[in-house]
Amino acid sequence: FNGVLASQIGEGKTIVDAVKYATAAASIAVTRKGAQESMPYTEEIKIRFKELNMLINNSEE
Repeated sequence: FNGVLASQIGEGKTIVDAVKYATAAASIAVTRKGAQESMPYTEEIKIRFKELNMLINNSEE
């Protein structure tokens, strides 16, 4: 979470967007065993981020 959060802030994302993206990464990592092995790839994070945004948007309707 922290690494992705720092990366997103470093890229100029807002805190809110950076936290959402880091949460997407963490939601993948917690489903895997190990430390290094659990780190998701960027493409995996992008897919999960889109999925989570769709869930959030649908729940607000």
